[in-house]
Amino acid sequence: MKGVKVTSLTDNSMAARYGLQKDDIILGVNRKAIKNLGELRKALDKNPNVLALEVKRGSNILYLIIR
Repeated sequence: MKGVKVTSLTDNSMAARYGLQKDDIILGVNRKAIKNLGELRKALDKNPNVLALEVKRGSNILYLIIR
């Protein structure tokens, strides 16, 4: 599986407030494909102010903006 699966969230975390849910799969950050947790961490470190996430939820692909 490509991407990083969200296995848990803290209720009031930034990720939860911006719409991520348990079992979502983060496929990309700022138009760059994410294959594993290491790549996700690198992408988050590079772009701390605004993130455009491509997320698979069930059979749907969503785009979430986190500022």
